[in-house]
Amino acid sequence: MELEQHCKDTLGKSFVDLSDDEKDHYLDQMEASKFNYPSFTSSGSLFGQFLSNVMEGFLADPIYGGNRNMVGWKMIGFPGARYDYRDVANLKGQKLSIEPVSIIDLLKA
Repeated sequence: MELEQHCKDTLGKSFVDLSDDEKDHYLDQMEASKFNYPSFTSSGSLFGQFLSNVMEGFLADPIYGGNRNMVGWKMIGFPGARYDYRDVANLKGQKLSIEPVSIIDLLKA
């Protein structure tokens, strides 16, 4: 992978071997388009794709392999893949304490 080779060439080690601070710094520089990779003229566009993929995984239904235990949904208060919301429709504007439901949960029923 080009990012991996770039890390080895510029920092002398693999991305996974960087400290957390070094990883953060590398990703900050990547987001700011400071790097050029052979297949990407702008490291910022590659970072943008990475960020989109991470958000998709963090907020997707767990049936697709991400968002384990629906932590992303719990963090933002999303109730999940419910059949309907008639029982809470009249609570508009109020904070709801609804445990999220995944498609997996619906398949088990």
